[in-house]
Amino acid sequence: MLVLSMEIDITLPQQAYAIFESLNYNPWNAVGEFVDNSIQSYLNYKTKLKKLDNNYKLKIDIDIGTDKLEISDNAAGIDAENLKKGLRPSTKPDFSDGLSEFGMGMKTAAFWLCRKWKIISKHFDSQEEFTVEFDNVEIYTKDVRKIIAYPRNVENKEHYTKIILENLATIDLTNEQMVEDLKNNLASMYRHYIRNDEVEIYFNKKKLIFKVYEILNAKSVYGTNPKGIEWKKDIDFTLSSGKRITGFAGLLAVGKPSKAGFTYLRRNRVIEGLVEGVKIRDVLGTANLKKSQRVFAELNLDSFPVSHTKDKIIFGTEIYDFWARLKLALDDGDIRLLYQAENASYSKKKEESEEESEESEEVKQESKSCESSKTSCNPLEINLHDFEDEPIEVSGTLNKYAGEMKQAYESMYKIENLIRVVIMNIESMNGMSFLNEDNYDEPADKNTIRQINNRIKGIRADEEEKGLVSIRGKHDLYYTGFNSLKTIIDLNFEKYFSGFFVYKKHILENLERLYSYRNNIAHNSYLNEEERKYIEIILQSFINQLSGKMDLAK
Repeated sequence: MLVLSMEIDITLPQQAYAIFESLNYNPWNAVGEFVDNSIQSYLNYKTKLKKLDNNYKLKIDIDIGTDKLEISDNAAGIDAENLKKGLRPSTKPDFSDGLSEFGMGMKTAAFWLCRKWKIISKHFDSQEEFTVEFDNVEIYTKDVRKIIAYPRNVENKEHYTKIILENLATIDLTNEQMVEDLKNNLASMYRHYIRNDEVEIYFNKKKLIFKVYEILNAKSVYGTNPKGIEWKKDIDFTLSSGKRITGFAGLLAVGKPSKAGFTYLRRNRVIEGLVEGVKIRDVLGTANLKKSQRVFAELNLDSFPVSHTKDKIIFGTEIYDFWARLKLALDDGDIRLLYQAENASYSKKKEESEEESEESEEVKQESKSCESSKTSCNPLEINLHDFEDEPIEVSGTLNKYAGEMKQAYESMYKIENLIRVVIMNIESMNGMSFLNEDNYDEPADKNTIRQINNRIKGIRADEEEKGLVSIRGKHDLYYTGFNSLKTIIDLNFEKYFSGFFVYKKHILENLERLYSYRNNIAHNSYLNEEERKYIEIILQSFINQLSGKMDLAK
């Protein structure tokens, strides 16, 4: 019997929904939440769906307008009971070991992306199509606790879900580069399903593809085998904790820094290393080394937890064990990838021609310019022998990379000093100092603050002795680094910082990640586009969370 309407409880504290807009999403991870749901719906009912149609294949359509985004699929659909569960905040799905893990992704992503959205869905085992509409602003300004799902009788065997997002808040779909980034990152994110031809994903009616990297086939620089071999191997090792890492690694046929590095997958979905691989200096060395431009790997990290926004693997203290064992795995046995990459000789002409075939016309012209000036087109690798008696000039590409890093430096400068300003403002509000160990009860906390103060005294004394002129400022916080600032927030979050930042776990995770980027910037190392965008997103997120709560202009 068709019901006239169905009431769904969406109760959360009133401010919680407003906070969703300040989460640390990027556009592709936010849209990815809906694609995750489509794929998981298919995986949950794969056997039944194929029984209904022997030729069944999951198809997901992502269509964009100037201020509208639609994601539709032919997966299992959502029945009445699962619609109630799916829209009830903090309710974990029945299949929580899949892509839809936290039971919050669709809601948080929709509130981050837009002001209004709609769900239309029909389950394969039902004759009812349900429609639910959300007005995000009304929900968190009027403290709406219940919404209505309206059914419609549909007498066919179709099954589908369509999500319509309108009045977009955080992405500009009129920006061509934004749209291109969204497309490329989604293709990389779901490479496993695309590569296996298990799922078809369409972006504005065009099927997404993921180009498989060409593997180097060459003679070994060690051993006695005179024949060329394919430089690819399976990866399978276990950390001391028992967590297992599997996957594969290889050498690129053509060295390319953006393709080299590591891609982290979890449950067959890419978490890190979407467009540019993750570079681990302890494993690959500095950017100018051959192995840093040749070695790549896809690693399955199913045993590790992931951040709420699914853009970061949480290694915790196991990161060093992971690095060490990964390095061993890459270079053990008959296929020694790191050794081969660094010691082999490569055909420069072949690489230049193959690289040009993949580059845009603009990049081709830049390559020709580099060649004519006898300057390496890798901004981090300049061969001084190429210049002979000619004066050395900075290459155009190096200037380009320096320009890209300029914004990252400015944003990191703002973030670090924004955190200092926030801490100093809270100190002023409460008439206390976070660097005074008397404000802490636990002996371990007192000792931690004492160590921070000792480092501050050491830095001040060193600068005074050397006669360095500094504009750090009078406050001791200007002599603290990222780790010390993170420690202060960690020790005092519940009492002093919870009213300004949403989630303790999120801010600490972000500060830890920013710390590694900050070190790269300080040592004039290059950050890829994904890393630079992450810094921008975090800066804006901090500003959004603090807006209206604190005067940041002082």
